[in-house]
Amino acid sequence: MAASKAASTPATGALLSLVLLHAGCTMPDGAPGDEYTEAIPRASQVAINVPGVAAAADDGVAPKPLSEIGEDIDLGERLRESSGQLMGELTALTVIGRRAELYQITHDVSRAINGFVLGIVAIVREVSTWPATSRSADGASRTWGPWTEALSPVTHRLTIIRSGPGTMTFSLLGKPKRAGDAAYVEIMGGTFVGVGSGHGHGQFFIDASAAHGLDPEGNHGVGRADIQWDNSVVPRTVVLDLRDFADRAGAPTATAQYRYREATDGAGTFEFRVEGDLDRNNDPFGQKTRKEHLAVVSRWLASGAGRADMVATNGDLPWAALNAQECWDEDFRRAYYTDDRGLAPTEGDRARCVFPAP
Repeated sequence: MAASKAASTPATGALLSLVLLHAGCTMPDGAPGDEYTEAIPRASQVAINVPGVAAAADDGVAPKPLSEIGEDIDLGERLRESSGQLMGELTALTVIGRRAELYQITHDVSRAINGFVLGIVAIVREVSTWPATSRSADGASRTWGPWTEALSPVTHRLTIIRSGPGTMTFSLLGKPKRAGDAAYVEIMGGTFVGVGSGHGHGQFFIDASAAHGLDPEGNHGVGRADIQWDNSVVPRTVVLDLRDFADRAGAPTATAQYRYREATDGAGTFEFRVEGDLDRNNDPFGQKTRKEHLAVVSRWLASGAGRADMVATNGDLPWAALNAQECWDEDFRRAYYTDDRGLAPTEGDRARCVFPAP
């Protein structure tokens, strides 16, 4: 198990430890159909399904496997690396018929976000199935904890409250283990609203800076992530906002917005904007430290054929702006490419693009 990575993730590490503490229980609290468990979204409700990325499956109540979640959770670094690839890889020898570069970056960013969001949702759903430490007299809330790992300086407590029909509000708190309850701070929280079988909407946040303040050695990351989703209407949407996000205190931070829309036939749009030091991969001497702005809009049909448009500005780029467009076929192979700075040769046939310029 990737214990070190999981432990360095504030919310996931705390929730995963609770799951493992209950691993020997045989009588779950939240059997299939339990209102607490069913209010928590399934993977298919919150996943970003870019063509060529395995669609998220609903695995019941348990994340499968738990040991892999820590591998996907270093979101800030993975997104920076994926976005930064564009600063160097568009100049590589990509020719008509090879995999499209802008498709690949869309694919990689979606996988990083899915690993982050689905890992957390799966663990909250898992925790909701185990016997609660306590329940309110009216049955409107359940609490797990407080619990403290043997070598941790932090005590955690998770509460899920039924705040309305089909509506569950959850909160993960942490405090120094020797402090009183007044010292609890919220590390993660949100609301899940179920509006029918497999449908709902909601939001949750992760305050990595709060977790870092409680345990700087165990929780290296800083910043805040806010996630929203809605599959009660068409198109299905997923929104992720990162603010001053970094995987370790003192590292360059990034701010980003991700917007995903999916039609019933699988056609979709994925837009993302990132502000950060994205060209560090091309800076072996650490002299380029200013933040670039990258915006990508990717659109695709149900067949998988699509188009992406990119604009990069500011920072240490040698131009005021770089605009690039790329189209791909149903097998994600480049059908057309052009940019306005001669970064790579224009090639292919614009007529093969399944979408016009935005």
